[in-house]
Parts: sequence; C-alpha cells; structure tokens
Amino acid sequence: MTERTNLMQSRPNLLRRAAALVLACCLIAAPAGAMTVQRIPVTGGDVPALLLQGRIVPGDAARLAQALRGGKFSAVLLNSPGGSVLEARDMARAIRALRVPVVVPDRAVCASACFMLFAAGRDKVAEPGAMIGVHSASVSGGNETMDTLGVTTLMAREAAQYGVPAAITGRMVTTAPGQMAWLTRGELEQMGVRIAPTRAAAGGRVLPGSGAGEKSDWTRGFERGQAVGEGGDCAPPPGIANQADFSLGCASGQRAGSARVAGPASGAGGKSDWTRGFEFGRAKGSAASCDTPDRAVASARDWSLGCASGRRAAGG
Repeated sequence: MTERTNLMQSRPNLLRRAAALVLACCLIAAPAGAMTVQRIPVTGGDVPALLLQGRIVPGDAARLAQALRGGKFSAVLLNSPGGSVLEARDMARAIRALRVPVVVPDRAVCASACFMLFAAGRDKVAEPGAMIGVHSASVSGGNETMDTLGVTTLMAREAAQYGVPAAITGRMVTTAPGQMAWLTRGELEQMGVRIAPTRAAAGGRVLPGSGAGEKSDWTRGFERGQAVGEGGDCAPPPGIANQADFSLGCASGQRAGSARVAGPASGAGGKSDWTRGFEFGRAKGSAASCDTPDRAVASARDWSLGCASGRRAAGG
C-alpha cells in the first residue's frame, strides 16, 4: 500500500519531467509531413514518455501502434493541429487502451482531430499555456460537404463516449471548419481535465502544431493569425507550400488570444460565450430568443450558436 501511495504522489513530478524533456530521441521513421512519434526520456525514471507532434495523416495509427509495441510509456504528450479524423479515431482508441496520462504541454496545440486523442485519455492533463480547440470536419481547403458533416457527427459521438460533455461536442458541431473554438479552463475542467499548476520547460521547445524539426505551414499561419488578430490579413505569403494549411492555421491563430489554458479555476468566469448561450437555450427551450445575448458577451455570434444548440437539446 505504501509503495502504491508513493507512486501516486510522484506522478505529478513524473509528468512535469516528461513534459520538460522534449528532446529528439528515438524518433520513429515517418514520411515527410506525417506526425512525428518520439520516445522521450524521463529524468529520474526508467519509463519514457511518448511525444506525438504534427499533422495526423494516413499511416500514423500504424506508426503509433509500432511505437507502443516497443515498450511501456509513462505518459503521452500531444502537439498537433489535427488532420485525418479516421486515423485520429484509431489512434485515440489505442491511447485509451494504454491507460497512461495524456498531456498537452505549455505552448502546444491540440485541435480538431487531435482533440479525440486528448479526450481518449483516462487521465487528461493540460499545462497553463496549452491550447485545446474543436471545430467541424472539412475536406482539403477547409470546405464543408455532406460527407464531412457525417464525419463531424462521428467525432462528436466518439468524444461523447470518452465523457466529453454535450456543451463541448456542441461547440465542435457548430464551429465552422475554417474557425476554431478554443476551450476555456472551465470547459476543460467539466470534462475532467487536470490543469497543471506550473508550466514545464518543454514549452520553450514546442512549436505550436508542428512536428519535430521544421516549422509547418499551419504553424506559420497560426503565428501570422496571432500577430494580425481578428480581421487581419491571412493571405499566404510567397514560399508557402500548403496555402490551405497556412490559411487554416491563420484563422485559428486569429482567435487564439484567449486560447491558452489560464484563468479562473471554475465558475462562470471559466465559461465560454458559446457555453453561456447553450445553457440559456437549454433552460428556456422553445421560448429562447437566440438573436440577442441576454448579457454582455465578447462574441455574440458564439453565444447565438450555443443558444440555438441548447434550444435544440431542450427539444425546442
């Protein structure tokens, strides 16, 4: 019993050490543009962590399975802007079976399809500077079709099976593919996420949304979006190989001002405008008027979308 207690008490330190050592070690071979899979040594421990970085593409589930066959891991660290939903679904199921903490480090992004990997963790941890977001599925270029609407439904159902609340799956469904709904600390806590008390040194070595090595076009776009803000110019500059990725990253970066997991530990202050609208619509049902927010909000559009979803959830 004492041995088990000591192990549980040491887990937070183990996670911080794992996140602090984002080093190029034991990189599993992958084609250009694929997610990088790395075994990360943990100081003071014999069991390494597994770091997954970059866009999710076909074949990544097989590479993850290969890595998992290589031994035990103390934690899984995520930094990805998303990618193939079906590939992410298979990777999420493998992570679920792994039964180790899943961590989004400081400055790392886990968005779109990556959210399924995070949601699958039985023990989910986010550092204060992590950015975790959801939106609807799309085809290349960020366009939505009847097929992608079905894929979005698949993502929402998978997430619900992992215990993600309806308010968050609702944000996933109602957020357009070219936009990003960054989850607040309060929303993450509603789905059982533990917020780490401190930022680990790993944050200085993580490029948001990029794999190990060169910065991706999505990350370049994300940084542009952060710099220009909402309404700024997201036109890809010369030399960008994947202009669609740049544009999607830029749109995500434009709304990333409140993306980082920081702020109130709980209570109304941690709720997004979408969640406030959802709760209003669900409480009022068919009587809810979702055209105008019932209180001052930062994004009337997010509030109205949430309200409409809450009204439908109430049968209105």
